[in-house]
Amino acid sequence: MFDYYSLALPYPQLEGEINQKELLSLYDLCSGRFSKMSSICSYLYQSIISDEQVKELFAGIANSEMHHLSLLLNAIKHFGGNPIFAGKHNYFSGSYVNYENDLKQVFFDNVYLKRQSVKILTNLSANTNNGSFCNLLTRIAMDEQLHEQLLIKAYISIFSGNEEDFSE
Repeated sequence: MFDYYSLALPYPQLEGEINQKELLSLYDLCSGRFSKMSSICSYLYQSIISDEQVKELFAGIANSEMHHLSLLLNAIKHFGGNPIFAGKHNYFSGSYVNYENDLKQVFFDNVYLKRQSVKILTNLSANTNNGSFCNLLTRIAMDEQLHEQLLIKAYISIFSGNEEDFSE
């Protein structure tokens, strides 16, 4: 059921090292305010409060995000860090979760956050000298783009909207 929410492409194995700034960025990707942990908890919440029409979509994306979190926590360990649930400045907090109840707004929030996630991943991948790390971040960004497409498709189906509703 959840294979639909990730591309059928392998995730690269990590090699080599990254610098301290990149390692700190990984902590934020995992557990900061706009992180994989925040996404997982938000999508789980949304899957619980939603009707059957979107429950599977949110649960499927949450499952994919859990895999991404595992990959990134393993990257922290691989690169010499301690894979704790903390961003650069704070431990993960339940206050980071999006508790929005209006379904239309949930879609707008989720698409916006997917786009931000792609920008963050792309920026970090463009600024590392480690090819395997760059490839991992790029691969995760590809899943994020898939999630964005799935969210927009579901929104259009549910609200008879169109893709222009999400233009920036």
